[in-house]
Amino acid sequence: MAKYMGQTSLATFWAKILARIQSSVASLASAIPTDVSELTNNAGYQTAAQVQSAIATAVTGHYAKVLVDELPDIASADPNTEYLIPDPQNAAMREGYIAVNGEWVMTSNPAIDLSGYLQTSDVQELTTTDIDAVTDT
Repeated sequence: MAKYMGQTSLATFWAKILARIQSSVASLASAIPTDVSELTNNAGYQTAAQVQSAIATAVTGHYAKVLVDELPDIASADPNTEYLIPDPQNAAMREGYIAVNGEWVMTSNPAIDLSGYLQTSDVQELTTTDIDAVTDT
């Protein structure tokens, strides 16, 4: 004799299936790590503290700025140091120099003329209308 699933047996069947699914999900959920520290770091990812330490180690002693009254002899100059000497035009300002291949290279000059460049007063912020005109096309 053939059997069929009536409304009552279908409800019973789905209740049992649902109970098994819920049980499986509950047991799986307890096995899923909820904190990164519970995972195995087999890819070698770095923590924030490790990254900060690596940066500090790489930067320490690598580059320095030194205030001096005059440039040292080029032969004794440290290539990882920028020497800042008083600007001859304005004692409150300093010019920066580094030693590159036995020559002094100016890195900063407070007397640089920026008159040909855009000034803040020459530009204005985009408006919503400007943005709409670009994005709505």
